[in-house]
Amino acid sequence: MKTLGYSNFSLCGIDDGGIMALFLAAKYPEDIRKMIDLGARSYIHPDEMKKHERARDTFVHSEKATACSMQIPDLNYLRQTWSE
Repeated sequence: MKTLGYSNFSLCGIDDGGIMALFLAAKYPEDIRKMIDLGARSYIHPDEMKKHERARDTFVHSEKATACSMQIPDLNYLRQTWSE
């Protein structure tokens, strides 16, 4: 949003988008004016983390990741961000 020139903005997230909105609001609270969040989970079970890690590992070693690397200048940044 800062790259687009916005210093304060509102968020609206549903399901996984709601989780992302919560992360953004937690990381950049001074930038968020208002937020609507629908259906976001507030807790991730350890079994779900394992599924996310398997999905990440499958993706980063796949042909899709290779194709993305042609469009994403820093695929390692994508991998690290996904892991975090």
